[in-house]
Amino acid sequence: MKSISGIIEIPDDGCLERRISDLNHMYWRLGPADLVISKKSISNSKIKTYSYFSGLSFNKISDLNILYDQISANFSRNHIGKMKIEFEEIVVCCWNVFSKYDCRFHITKDKKITINTYDCNNNQIFVKNISFKEATLSSALRFWIPYEQLFRSLYNLQSYKVDEKSMPAYFSYNDLARIASELQPSEDLEYALAIYCLTNLKGNEFYSIIDSFLKPFPRIVARILHFIPYSSNLANNLYHYLINSQQLSPDDIYIAKCILEMSSSRNDKATIQKITPLLQNSVWSSPSSCMCFAKYLINNKKFEDAKTIANGAFFSLEYKEPERRSCVQKNVCYQNGFFLKPSPSKIEIEIIESQADEESDFIYKIVSELKENYEISKLKDVYNYPLMKPKNGEVIYLYFKGNTNRNNSESSFDIDDLEDLYDPGVSAQLTVPQSFYNLPFSPFFDDVLKTIETESLALERLIRNGSVKTKDGARYALVLGLKTGNKKAFKIGMNYFRNKNRIRPIHFLLEMAIYAKNGGELP
Repeated sequence: MKSISGIIEIPDDGCLERRISDLNHMYWRLGPADLVISKKSISNSKIKTYSYFSGLSFNKISDLNILYDQISANFSRNHIGKMKIEFEEIVVCCWNVFSKYDCRFHITKDKKITINTYDCNNNQIFVKNISFKEATLSSALRFWIPYEQLFRSLYNLQSYKVDEKSMPAYFSYNDLARIASELQPSEDLEYALAIYCLTNLKGNEFYSIIDSFLKPFPRIVARILHFIPYSSNLANNLYHYLINSQQLSPDDIYIAKCILEMSSSRNDKATIQKITPLLQNSVWSSPSSCMCFAKYLINNKKFEDAKTIANGAFFSLEYKEPERRSCVQKNVCYQNGFFLKPSPSKIEIEIIESQADEESDFIYKIVSELKENYEISKLKDVYNYPLMKPKNGEVIYLYFKGNTNRNNSESSFDIDDLEDLYDPGVSAQLTVPQSFYNLPFSPFFDDVLKTIETESLALERLIRNGSVKTKDGARYALVLGLKTGNKKAFKIGMNYFRNKNRIRPIHFLLEMAIYAKNGGELP
C-alpha cells in the first residue's frame, strides 16, 4: 500500500457529476482521474470536499482502511478556528479500464466498507469479483498521463511534498504484457506508456519493451519522440523502431509525419521520397511538420507545393463555424467537411523562411494559434478568455502540437539523468504533445486553481531575492507566477531551468498558461 501526502481539497459539488459525464465519452480510454469524496462534520454541519488522485494502490480490501487513515491524516486542515473537523466517510472512485466499470469504495470512520460498481452510463451493476489488481493497474496508468504529471508538478511543493513512497509500483513484465494484450490504443494510454518507459526503464530493458509494444501500439515510438530532441542518441536509436512501426501501420498519417520530421533532420533522402506520396494529399495542422515538408519541397524547387503545405499549417480543423453567423468570409474554402479560414500571405512566407531560435519560434507558433483558431485580432484580447475558449463556435478537438523546430537542437539525452522526476520529459527543447493543450480546457485544472489564494508575502520575498537556488524553489516560483500572473516571479523560475539546460514540457505549458493570463505577453 503506497502512502499519500499533499492532498488538495476542492469544495465543488460538481466534481462527481463531471466525472460521470466524462466516463460516458472516456470509457474506452483510460478514464478520468481517480476522485476521492470526503464527507466531514464541523459542529452540527456536514460538508463534502473533493480531491483528485492517480496512482492509488490497493491489493486487498483491508488496504482501503489504510487508505482512509492516510487521507484523513494528510488533509491540510483539521480545524476551522476552534472547531474540529471530523471525518465521517470517504468515497474513492476508480475507473477499471480493463473491465470497464467504475468502482466506488465507501469507507466509514468505523472502517465499514461498501463497494458499488457502475457502468459508463452511471447505471449500477453487479460485479461478482472485484479485481483490486485491475483497479491498481488502471490508477497507475493514469498516473503517467502527461496532464496528471502537470497536476503533481504544480502541487508537489513544500506543504504538498510527495516522496517516492507515494509513486505507484513499477509495472512488472506481466503487467505490461497484459496492458498490451487487453487494452486498445488511445492517445492517453500511448502517452502514459511513453512517459513510463522514458522515466523508469533503462538500457536493453527499455528497447525490449518498446519492441514488444510496436504491434499493439504502433504509435508508441512517435509518442516518445515528442519528448526528446531528434538529435539525441536515444532518438537515433529509436529511428529504426519508428520505421518498423510505419511498416506495421502503413496508412497511419501520424507516424508518417513523425518519420518525415526525423528523416528531414537526418537528411535521409531515400526515406523522405518514400514517405512523401503518402503525405501529399493529407491535411496538415502541425506547424513543425509543415516546416519540415515545406523546406524539403523548397530544396527540390517545388515552390507551389511548398506554399500549399504552408497553408495547411493554419487550417483550423478544430474550429466549428457557428450556424447563426450573419455573413460568410470571402475567400473561404471547405475541405473534408471542415470550415477552413485562409492563411495570411505573411504567415505563408514566415513558415517557409523561418529559421527562428527556440524562444521566438515558440512565441510565433502560440501567437499564430491564438489568432487563427480563436479569431483574436489583438493579443490583449486573450485576457478575456482565461480558459482559451473561442469567441464563436466550439472546440471539437485540438490538433496543434506546439513542437518547436527541433532539427537544430544541440541537446543530448542521457537516460540516467532522470532523477526525481514527477514531471515528464527529458528534452531541453520546448516541445509539448497534444495532451498538454487539452488541459486548460479541463474543469479538473480549473477546479484546483480556484482553491488557491494569492501568496503576496511569498511573492514579495521571491522578487526581492531575484533568484532561486534549488529545483523546488524554481518550481515554487513558476507556480507563484501562474497563480498571480506576476511575470518577474515566473521569469525567476524559468531562468533556473534555462541555466540548468533542463526545460521540460511541464515548463512549456506553464509558460503558455501565464502567457494567456497576461493578455498575450510573455515574461
